[in-house]
Amino acid sequence: MIQSLTSGHSRDKKLLQEAQQMLADSRVKIEFLKLRILKIKQNKQLHQQQVTGVGDTSSNGDTQVKGEWVEHLHWTVRR
Repeated sequence: MIQSLTSGHSRDKKLLQEAQQMLADSRVKIEFLKLRILKIKQNKQLHQQQVTGVGDTSSNGDTQVKGEWVEHLHWTVRR
């Protein structure tokens, strides 16, 4: 669609410029959101490490779940 507007009148050229600017703005916003999501994930992992004292929670909390499973297993075996 953008290519079809490149060979048009001044109004079409203005629309093309606006569309290109909107596209550029959207790309910047997407990159910002990606970085924000990454930062939130890192903060969450750091918080989990501080609360649980577990060294590596890079598996999105799998370490804590495994720990709970081991505790459940020990409890089941003791019965």
